[in-house]
Parts: sequence; structure tokens; C-alpha cells
Amino acid sequence: MRNKLIVMSVLIALSIASFAQTGTLKIFSEVDSIDIYLDEIYKGRSTSTIDGLKPGSYYLKVLRKDVVILSDIVGVQPNQTTTVLIKMTDDIKKKLLQGMAPQIEEYKSKKMTVYEGSYTKWHVRIGGTQITDNEYLKLSKDTAAFNMMERDKKAQRIRTIIGVPLIIAGGAFYVYAVYKAASEEPVLPGASTDFWTNAMYITIGAIPFGTGMYLTAAQPHKRYVTYEGAVEYAKKYNAKLKEDLKLPSDFEPAQ
Repeated sequence: MRNKLIVMSVLIALSIASFAQTGTLKIFSEVDSIDIYLDEIYKGRSTSTIDGLKPGSYYLKVLRKDVVILSDIVGVQPNQTTTVLIKMTDDIKKKLLQGMAPQIEEYKSKKMTVYEGSYTKWHVRIGGTQITDNEYLKLSKDTAAFNMMERDKKAQRIRTIIGVPLIIAGGAFYVYAVYKAASEEPVLPGASTDFWTNAMYITIGAIPFGTGMYLTAAQPHKRYVTYEGAVEYAKKYNAKLKEDLKLPSDFEPAQ
């Protein structure tokens, strides 16, 4: 009787031990921010290990932003670890992009492009709109270049302040002197009307007029960054934009 009890105890213990054996499911993913479901039961976000699973088959479903990127049956063995690897394949990329239409449109509207053009040879666009050098330097936070541009603008304003009165005064005197010379009248009371005297007065008006025109003339367009520098910054800008929008780093919309 005692032996029978011992045998039964051993069998019961073995049965309990066998029943208590569980397996582990381990998930490695190249896709971030995934939601994991096992037999339609939510197991968490980006969970890498699920312990204590009874041996058997399970329906594994993995989503990213409501897009199913994996749907498969996995087997779990007692005292073993079943490993699942989710790779970022081209097929998964397409699935993810199909659910990101708003982000793609926002990327297109904010993408920075450096392209060759006329006059200044190259330009910068945000989306489909060309931006000024001033807007570009503010975006790039290139303080040194921005300050240099502001100094040049200030110098141009000073030249204009000096040049405009010279144009008005010199131009008025020039026209007056030409008119008097043509009428054979003295430019100033008591002045001679000979050719050289008239030429002198005309020159007196022409010099400040010409100086004023020179000072107020538009200066040659100056670039404060190089084309190569702008292209390099555009790459960084677009990479950050894709990161913020959760788009793949190698994504580029079709032209």
C-alpha cells in the first residue's frame, strides 16, 4: 500500500511538473513603436519577451499605427524560447507608407530643396515656394551669415540716405544749368555765359547726381552661404523633418 502511494505521488508530481512547463516568445523588431497581440490579446508596445506561455500554437499579430505588419501562427514549446524577427522589408515599408498619407503630404509641403536657377545661380525652396536668403538664414540659424547680411543691409540704407539728397539736389541743378546754357542765359546772376563756364556749372550738378546714383544703385547680389553648404543643410533639415513625422529615413516622395 505504501509503495502504491509513493508511485501515485511521483506520477502526480510528474503530471503537475509537466502541466506547469511553459515556454517563452521573444520578439526582435527593426520596426519601432509596434503593438503586439497574441491570440488577439494586447501584450504591450515594443514588448520583446513574453514569458509563461503554455505550450501550443498562438496567433501573433503586430501592428504599427493600426497597420498590420505581421500576421502569423507561432509555436511555443515547453522550456524553450521561440524567436520571431520582424525585419523592415520593402513590403512593410509600403504598408506603413499607405497609412501615412497626411505625414507624406506635410513632408512634401515642408521639404527643403536646393536647385539651380537664374540670376543668383541657385535657389532654395520649401515645398513648392522659393524662399529668400533672409528666410533661409533664419531657418538654418546661421548667426554669423545672418549678421553679415544685416550689416550689408544697414550699409545700403546709409548709402541710400546719403545718395537720395545728392540725386535730388544735383539733378535739379544739372537740369537748371543745362536749361540756362541752352537759353544762353547766365546760370547764376552775373556769371559768364561762355561755353567753359556753362560746362563747369553743368558738371557741378552732374557730379553729386552721379555720386547719388552710384550710392543708391542696387549692389550685386551676395550669397552668404555656399551652394554646397546649402545642399548639406537641406539634407539635415529634411532628415529631421522625416524623423519628426515618423517617416522612414530613406523615404523620398515620387517626383
